[in-house]
Amino acid sequence: MRPLTLEPHDQRSVLRLLIGAAWLDGDMQPEERNYLKGLLEKHRLAADPEFQDLMTRTTPISPAVFEQWLTAYLRQHPRREDVEALLEQISSVIYADSLIDAREAAVLCEIEQELEHRPALRLLDRLQTFFHHCLVMS
Repeated sequence: MRPLTLEPHDQRSVLRLLIGAAWLDGDMQPEERNYLKGLLEKHRLAADPEFQDLMTRTTPISPAVFEQWLTAYLRQHPRREDVEALLEQISSVIYADSLIDAREAAVLCEIEQELEHRPALRLLDRLQTFFHHCLVMS
């Protein structure tokens, strides 16, 4: 697996997405937390108030918030390579605890299917539909 290397202007949005991905199953596992802490330290953001709040919160980040973050990122980074890199990093977080929740698996499947069949910007429509279903089920 490639290490996470980010342009300075992308660090915050990608790390925010990775933290949101860890909350997709409603709980951030210790393995996920440790993995994310390492990334935040690597990018010198561990002491940042926003990331401290995201890492120490007791309530999950909602699928709707994750969807907003993901949509914004994909609109700014529509290239296939960007989506593939993001998928790989989200997978790293989700697989950190060796347990894959149905919601986590569904997000990975949606992104993988989109990479196989459509340009990255079309992914936004499908993910919005998926997250709408998650919100209805919550």
